[in-house]
Amino acid sequence: MLSTSPCIDAGDLTSPLDPDGTLADIGTFYFDQSVPDPVVVTLTPTSTTDLPAGGGTLAFDANVVSHLPGTYPNVVFWTKVKLPNGNFYPQIQFEMTFTLQPFMYVSGSLTQEVPDFAPAGDYQMWGWIGASPDGGPCYGNYFSFTKSAAVIGGSGVNDWTSDGYKIAGDASLSDVLPTSYGMESAYPNPFNPTTMISVSLPKTADLTVAVYNVTGQQVAELADASYGAGTHQFTFDASGMASGLYFVRATVPGQMNQVQKVVLMK
Repeated sequence: MLSTSPCIDAGDLTSPLDPDGTLADIGTFYFDQSVPDPVVVTLTPTSTTDLPAGGGTLAFDANVVSHLPGTYPNVVFWTKVKLPNGNFYPQIQFEMTFTLQPFMYVSGSLTQEVPDFAPAGDYQMWGWIGASPDGGPCYGNYFSFTKSAAVIGGSGVNDWTSDGYKIAGDASLSDVLPTSYGMESAYPNPFNPTTMISVSLPKTADLTVAVYNVTGQQVAELADASYGAGTHQFTFDASGMASGLYFVRATVPGQMNQVQKVVLMK
């Protein structure tokens, strides 16, 4: 079973938890979610995910991390859009073939045009890596976006198109890891009701990320564990909290103690 299988966490809610502590899976064998995939794909939106009736452009970063010691030529990364009716739009939106090096990290920035005639509803932007989009083992991930309505014959975006470029590739993971500890500016900011916090670690470290209100009371804990080298994203969900100023603190003992302001505007 692959990590993208719909059988994961989809079993009887009255059944005992799987040995990894998650909801029961469907099938004879469970998928151990405590073990990372051999190749991990992460898609992170860098633009609004709420599109108007006339459509618009989604911008997002795609990251691929290999935990494999071998070299694999002709590996394909591709993206597709899942429609509100649950089907995938037939056309592959973006496709790139490259050689997956041992313990490689590949990062890229992509855009996805969503046309005005696309129906209203909830969508998913998917990215996979594997031998072929036509079948076989693959690993993937997605983020969600919405569109408010459809316009027929409008003057907005008129087709499904995608573009992107590779920031780093065909390099070992150690060549492109962060060189210093740091917390990047939250995006979006101001926000409502969620914002993304990114923290860079040059090596494995104990990381704490917490959010405080103006009185100094902790209102959320985003991270409190050991994290590997790389850039890690955390979502601050302020649903149910009052509008106003909040402070995000990222701490690594002896290495980093950074604070930034974020503004919740409802």
